Amino acid sequence: MDSLPLDCLKISTSSGRKHYLIEGDTTKLTKEGPESVRWVTSIEGHRAIEVAQRIARFIYSEVCGEDFEKKLAKERLFLFIPSSYLTISSGRAPKGKLPTFGSHRGGRKRIESFLPKITEQDLAELERIDTQRAWREEPKFRVGRAWPLSSHQLRRTLALYAQRSGLVTLPSLRRQLKHISEAMSLYYAKGSEFATDFIGKYTSHFGNEWRKAVHVSAALSYDINVVGTAKPRFGGHAHWMQVRSGDENGVISTDRAATLKKFKNGELAYRETALGGCTSVTHCDHAALEIFSRECIKGCANLVGDLEKLKKLIDAQTKFVSRLMPGTNEHTMEARDLASLEKALLEVEN
Repeated sequence: MDSLPLDCLKISTSSGRKHYLIEGDTTKLTKEGPESVRWVTSIEGHRAIEVAQRIARFIYSEVCGEDFEKKLAKERLFLFIPSSYLTISSGRAPKGKLPTFGSHRGGRKRIESFLPKITEQDLAELERIDTQRAWREEPKFRVGRAWPLSSHQLRRTLALYAQRSGLVTLPSLRRQLKHISEAMSLYYAKGSEFATDFIGKYTSHFGNEWRKAVHVSAALSYDINVVGTAKPRFGGHAHWMQVRSGDENGVISTDRAATLKKFKNGELAYRETALGGCTSVTHCDHAALEIFSRECIKGCANLVGDLEKLKKLIDAQTKFVSRLMPGTNEHTMEARDLASLEKALLEVEN
């Protein structure tokens, strides 16, 4: 983040919708120096970057003049640069006339005043999560001290509690964290089964409302997308439904009340996915909630695939792969997923 260029914000329009992108580079998992990378942000992120750009341009213009972009055409301009370059700052200006990015760790003590204090319950939870670490022997984890905070810690925390909540699948977590493999996401979430379920602790949390209504919502979705449709379907559960008696249009008759009861009792489940739907009633690391989970399209018994969605996914993935740099880990992974989707389409159509 510190090394983001000043002109890092890009806007792409696709299917009539604007997508806000952040362009920079990374050295993570690269062997030959920095590699170009893009992140997707929201309209709020877009506004925040515009504010940061205005601040940076002001500092550059104060130090190098209004025509700084022309003067520094051959230099790399950064989005985040120290305000100490300004003469109005009470701090000492960095050495050199050209503003460069700087670390933002100077306000550590000020940040600590806002951090919660470590409690006995916190230490007990840490010991449940990782029994091999002597937490109480580490000075920074003493009861009463401010929680130690680092940027990478936020990623580990996200992985741990997302996995603990049961609301996020492993493939979804992998793509959220931009991990090459699901094994890395599992490593990040290690010990999640022993973490506190903070969602259940707060009765007003949306997650509780979702859990209460999920079986009704799933039953309605199943009724519309599986039972009450004549669209072409593929996959294990779709085949099972086809062998059941239906009318001349292919629509299957079923007892809605009995179906809803099965959903409430946990005997039947349905989650809409980018490929169609998944009827698994148990936890599945390869649940068809992910576009490119190859295990789902190899013949999973719980898959209710939608042929139209599969074709759209192939089209979208083809365009995505064409924009990636050949030879990179990301290109290899995404091209492999595209091949799996194309193979599935051939099998369904033949």
